Amino acid sequence: MQVILLENIKKLGAIGEKVTVKDGYARNFLLKNKKALVANKKNTEYFEQQKSEINKKNEICLLYTSDA
Repeated sequence: MQVILLENIKKLGAIGEKVTVKDGYARNFLLKNKKALVANKKNTEYFEQQKSEINKKNEICLLYTSDA
């Protein structure tokens, strides 16, 4: 099963990476603990939207801190 990671997971990948894992690991651990999303079209678009919002917030914070 392909999933999009929502957290850094040791020996698996970083936030935002699409990785292939066994179905049981995805269902019983990653999805259950909200550490990943199933990598379908809807979730990929949702993640990309959230990722861009996070990047915008980080850029704004960097602009304010670099002026001081």
